[in-house]
Amino acid sequence: MAADPEIINATKILTSTYARTIIPFILIGGFISVAIVLIKSKLDKKIGEIMKRKKRLKNNQSSDLICPECGSALVERSGKFGSFYGCSAYPKCKYTKNNK
Repeated sequence: MAADPEIINATKILTSTYARTIIPFILIGGFISVAIVLIKSKLDKKIGEIMKRKKRLKNNQSSDLICPECGSALVERSGKFGSFYGCSAYPKCKYTKNNK
């Protein structure tokens, strides 16, 4: 049994109309999802930088002590063996002093 040409033609028109309306939405959705991923990655990077900066500031509490080697301020830091005073000019000056 041969297929009716009118049905074949109607099917072609319907699928091409469907494709013309759906494909742009699929493309736009893809572009939006790519944009969201890019924005999220940049935002995650910025948040990571801010958290590192906050942690560094928390660990570097100022004191009234002066470094005897270079004259910079000593800051209170925390390390593997507890808190200590270290030169604020680190890494140029590596002076440290126990916090006890």
